[in-house]
Amino acid sequence: MMAFRRGFNMLTLKIIAFAGTVCLNLAWCGIIKLLPLQLALSFIGASSLTLIAFAANEAVKKTSNLTKYLLRLLVLAAVCAFPYFTVYRDLSTAFRFSNYLSGPFAVFFIAGVFSVYDKLPYKWMKTGTVILFVIVSAALGIEYAPVSVIFALFIHCYDSEPQRKFRNFNIVFFSIVIAAVCAVMYFMKLEFFKGEELLKTATLSGAALSVPLINNYNGENNSFTKPLATAVAKYAFYFAYVALIGSLALIKYFAVTH
Repeated sequence: MMAFRRGFNMLTLKIIAFAGTVCLNLAWCGIIKLLPLQLALSFIGASSLTLIAFAANEAVKKTSNLTKYLLRLLVLAAVCAFPYFTVYRDLSTAFRFSNYLSGPFAVFFIAGVFSVYDKLPYKWMKTGTVILFVIVSAALGIEYAPVSVIFALFIHCYDSEPQRKFRNFNIVFFSIVIAAVCAVMYFMKLEFFKGEELLKTATLSGAALSVPLINNYNGENNSFTKPLATAVAKYAFYFAYVALIGSLALIKYFAVTH
C-alpha cells in the first residue's frame, strides 16, 4: 500500500495558491464593483503571493533544468500579456511595459532573483543584490511589487531549517506593517496617495495567511505514481492560469466594456 506523509504536498499548496489567485484577480479586474467584497477577496487571495513564491523557491531548488523552467514561465507570461492588458487596462491607455506583466512574469522575475542570489559568493553582494532587485521590481511594475518580491525574498533567504522561524516572523511582521502603514496614510488622507490604492495595498497583508500552510509542507510534489498523472499535475497550472486570464479578459471585454 502507498504510504502518505502528513501535511500538505506541493500539488495541494498549488491548488490553494491558484484559488487565491482567482480571488485576487476577481477582486481587482473590474467585474466586481462592491468595495467591501473586493477587499475581502483581495485579503484572502493575497495568500497566493507567498504560496506561489514558496512553490517557485522549491522549483528552483529541485528542478533538473532551471533554464527550461524559466523559459516556460517566460513563454506563459508572453501568452498572457495581452489578455492581462485587456483585464486591467483598455486600448486607450498609453503604452507602458508594466501593463503587460502578469503573474507568470512576476514568478519568472522572482525565480531569476533566487538563482542569481544563490550564485553570489559574499554576503555583502547578496544584500546589495536583494536591495537592487526590490528597487528594479518596483520600477518595472512587477505584479504587486515591491511587496510580492519582498515576501519571496523572505522565503528564499530564510529557507534553511534553523532560519524558518525568522521567515515566518518576517512574513507576519511585514504583513502587519503593510496594514498599519496603509491605514495611517488612508486616514491622514494624503493627497499623493489614492485611498483605493492604499486599501488595495493593505489587503496584501493577507499574505500571512499562508504561513501555517507553508509550515506544514511535507516535501512531496504529489502522491501520483503514474507518469501521465505526474505530468498533468506539473503543467496543469500553466493552462489553468491562461484559462483564468483569458476568461476574465473575455468577460471584461464583452460584459463590462460593451
